[in-house]
Amino acid sequence: MIIVNFMKSIDKDFKSGTTFAGKKFLNLGIILTGATLNFTKVLGIGAKALPMLLINICVAFAAAYLIGKKLSLSSNTSTLVASGTSICGGTAIATIASIIKAKESEIAYAMAAIFLFDLFAALSYPYLADILNLTTNQFGFLAGAAINDTSSSCIYSYYYKK
Repeated sequence: MIIVNFMKSIDKDFKSGTTFAGKKFLNLGIILTGATLNFTKVLGIGAKALPMLLINICVAFAAAYLIGKKLSLSSNTSTLVASGTSICGGTAIATIASIIKAKESEIAYAMAAIFLFDLFAALSYPYLADILNLTTNQFGFLAGAAINDTSSSCIYSYYYKK
């Protein structure tokens, strides 16, 4: 990123290669990561959280479309923000973007929104958990369902101890 910002001519040479690698390798990485999951454990633990996650996804998509309509955003942008909010942050945005053929500006808008939401969650959720007197497990469910970036919600859950 630093080199491209200082040497504008390099941007044209590398853009098609980095775009191809980013889209193809990211999707392959997601598939390979999913292949390593133990489905027995996922179903055992995930069954408890599944209703909450489904409600979270539905609410995120409904809110994104309603707010997106008020802000005159494209349906692609609303879809990307909703998927990033409810599924897995930037990874979901990148994956969905290739499926819906989103423009770079739509992807950038959605990524910025998700990372701002994540920053807000990082600064406020531990305090919210204390105010609500949540146990570590309860905070884990809150963080896992509401924090947009999976890695962040795992970190918050790990460090939040009563």
